Amino acid sequence: MRYPLESFAFAATLMMSLPVHADTSSFVVVIGNGPFSGTYHLPVAEVSCFHSVKRRVYSSGWKDFAPANAKSIAEAGIEVQDPDAPGPKFGTVLLTFGDSDKTATHYAIYHGPLTLTTTGAHREIMLRGKTKDGVQMQVTLSCMDTLEID
Repeated sequence: MRYPLESFAFAATLMMSLPVHADTSSFVVVIGNGPFSGTYHLPVAEVSCFHSVKRRVYSSGWKDFAPANAKSIAEAGIEVQDPDAPGPKFGTVLLTFGDSDKTATHYAIYHGPLTLTTTGAHREIMLRGKTKDGVQMQVTLSCMDTLEID
């Protein structure tokens, strides 16, 4: 399955090497209903964030290259469109459960309303919505380190 946001693939590759502060950064996913319902705290050491003024995006990605089972999150990404523009913010969340090389389950919310709070170098994003199949999701991201790219 190819995602419409090509920058997510770029971001996921780029973000594997970015540092984060384990004491203040976080990536929390809450699934409200369905077979994957629950709260998932993604390992902070593997969460990375980047901001591109030229591409007009703020993104974060996380990947587990060896998910434990079909109910483990294998990939998670969030992207804010036009984060520096005034007015309401919108973004996309993509989640993959299980091994993406085998049978995997994909959840997505496209162009969902979100909140973006910036305090100095710290950015916090919260997106709450439903997938096209009615699965309720809430993703909260807190990044202390952000790579600024062109």
